[in-house]
Amino acid sequence: EYFKYDIPQFLHVLDIGANDGITFSNSYDIIKRGATGYLVEASKETFEKLKLAHKDSIGKANCFNYAITDTNGQMPFYESGTLLNKDDKSLVSTLKPKEMDRWSSANIQFKQTLVEAIDFYCYRGLRMGSSFSD
Repeated sequence: EYFKYDIPQFLHVLDIGANDGITFSNSYDIIKRGATGYLVEASKETFEKLKLAHKDSIGKANCFNYAITDTNGQMPFYESGTLLNKDDKSLVSTLKPKEMDRWSSANIQFKQTLVEAIDFYCYRGLRMGSSFSD
């Protein structure tokens, strides 16, 4: 509703945990209508879907395959399986093992992987124009 009119070309959107870029996305439509997006997704598999969703938005959708944390380096990542019983994945993934308990009643399966983590303040210093980096 807020963005139902023209999107200013100077609008920038930061989407941390962008997932596949479409499912539950608050940024997809805004980017497609002209805003510049910085989309961050930790899951390697889901990141590929994110890039595919924005393949026609090169220069407008800048995708980064990182987990945003308070440290740099490799970290354990608990990647969730399907939540919606569709082709979704990683919608409730977490870096914190205790967070998986919240989803135990929904029978969500998690698998542990390693992801590249980057400190938020380092992320801010990245060359933001590097589209589709991985």
